[in-house]
Amino acid sequence: MTKRPIRSAALLGTIAGLIGALGAQSKIKPYGLTCGPVHGGTVSYAGTQRLLVLDVLGAPQNSPGLLILGVQRSTAQFPGPCPLHVLPLIALPISIDGRGAATAPFAFPAVSSIGTTFSQVLTVDTVAQRWITSNGLELGPFLGVIEVAEDFRTRTNVDPELEGARWGLGPVVPAELGGTAVLGEFRATDGVDSGKKDSAGRTIRVFDVDALTVPASRTLTGTPIRVTNGVLEYASFKVAANEHVRFVGSKPVVLKVAGAVDIQGVVDLYVGSFLDHAPDQAMPARLGGAAGGTPAAIPSASGSIHGGDGGDVVMPRGHPRAGLAVGTGGKGSTAFPVSGLEKDVVWARFQNFEIFVRQLACGGGGGAFFDAGSSFAATDGVVTRTASGPPILGPFTAA
Repeated sequence: MTKRPIRSAALLGTIAGLIGALGAQSKIKPYGLTCGPVHGGTVSYAGTQRLLVLDVLGAPQNSPGLLILGVQRSTAQFPGPCPLHVLPLIALPISIDGRGAATAPFAFPAVSSIGTTFSQVLTVDTVAQRWITSNGLELGPFLGVIEVAEDFRTRTNVDPELEGARWGLGPVVPAELGGTAVLGEFRATDGVDSGKKDSAGRTIRVFDVDALTVPASRTLTGTPIRVTNGVLEYASFKVAANEHVRFVGSKPVVLKVAGAVDIQGVVDLYVGSFLDHAPDQAMPARLGGAAGGTPAAIPSASGSIHGGDGGDVVMPRGHPRAGLAVGTGGKGSTAFPVSGLEKDVVWARFQNFEIFVRQLACGGGGGAFFDAGSSFAATDGVVTRTASGPPILGPFTAA
């Protein structure tokens, strides 16, 4: 047996004739057991050529071998324990080097489709004087690559679902809105299952705009993209009727879509933590963003003395003015009335009408975007004037 790599045009032509044309997705997949050597392969493209490289590792060093090709799998066995995974049609000599490795490159026109075939490597154990075999390898089918020259003179090749640009008369003009579409098509199923359902029974899937990783299978770059600034640039944005999407995080959601937008289900762009709180519970403050800003104070429920206070303005860690946020949260109010009983509500009569008067608790005081709110403050349920404003209400005396 002559030790030499497989490179001759005649052999390439034989293999090309062996493999039929099928239109399907490309793949290289190992199968079956091995007596020792491991068989693998890669496929790549260079210009108009498709390069298929088959290899073997872990074979006996400096030994002869055979690359077996066929269009059917086999379950036969050589004398001894080694299996034959391919029904042989072609056997090509290969040379195992001093590392126990060998490669066999094949070049085909990229435009040609290649149907499914199978390969296996046989090598010789010179000590035991017997054949040993690798695993099998399923090759293809490989879809032919078609090159299209686009002059943008017509909209024949435009996909309106994924593209908002304007084509015509030679140039292509980017869409005024829609962004780069770099994140590809939006999929609600990429979100994290919150473990909660809405009133219609839809699973709520959460997307954190502070730390959102879009998988490589979605992006236009073919690599994962991590979004931390809240800016989401999709090729299309579709939410089915049975889907509920919720964006959370400290950044405002900036949603840019280059193509089609079709929302049949529910999308929460700005949802606060109040969705998870009872009406009489105070809510923690947080950065303004996809989940809303700093929550205001809330009035008390009947029977309790004091409602929840609003949170102070939340600033990013290390902000030079973080100290100014202390005390910016508004105060909650007392119950109305304090006893929580309807019989204790005081009514005033005005022209034979009963009026629900100012005994009703004042609303919770609001915080501010930068500093403390001015003009009026609700302190323990009592509205008092601050230095910057006139009184709003005086004390009430029942007639």
